[in-house]
Amino acid sequence: MPDLPKRDMDHDFAPRTQSLRYPSFGILFVVWTLLGTLAYARYSLEASAARSAVLLELLGWLACYYPWLLFTPLLFRLEQKFPLSRAKWPQHVVSLVLVGLPLSYLAYVMAIVLDAGVRFTFRRTPLVTDVWWPMPLRELGLEQALYWSTVGASCLIRNLLELSEKERETAQLALEKAQLETSLRQAELETLRMRLNPHFLFN
Repeated sequence: MPDLPKRDMDHDFAPRTQSLRYPSFGILFVVWTLLGTLAYARYSLEASAARSAVLLELLGWLACYYPWLLFTPLLFRLEQKFPLSRAKWPQHVVSLVLVGLPLSYLAYVMAIVLDAGVRFTFRRTPLVTDVWWPMPLRELGLEQALYWSTVGASCLIRNLLELSEKERETAQLALEKAQLETSLRQAELETLRMRLNPHFLFN
């Protein structure tokens, strides 16, 4: 039985699990744009009046979602620090709540600024002239829903990453075990060859 080259053996037993990564900024941009567009489409279908400035309204809706595009990488790290699937999850929820409230207000202020920029571009009057306007409960509910949806998505992605890492480690252990078994078989074959060698039998 010919010896199998180590490079080929490693290739045959190499783990085929593709490592996962957190979504890139480009993917996050597409996701948040899609979510904002779908929310606006639902609003348009429910509204009975005809829409006169569709692009302006759509950009206004996206202005409510794009602050979370900037916050999402931060929330990925935040959920890693305070994971929801561990033993101390009640304390972690409290920490996430304390962080989520100021983030929600900051997202609300950023949305006002973005919407004002959109309306300035279209030569329209901003809906809110004072940036530090008190945050309505309806807006707080929307921002909190976006916040906790992002935290939940972060928890799901982290669990997928951990599962992928465990699969990679399992495949690595299987590779090392296969290499060890192959080495043992090679040693056994060498021992048999030595025993069958005529010079060995003559001695």
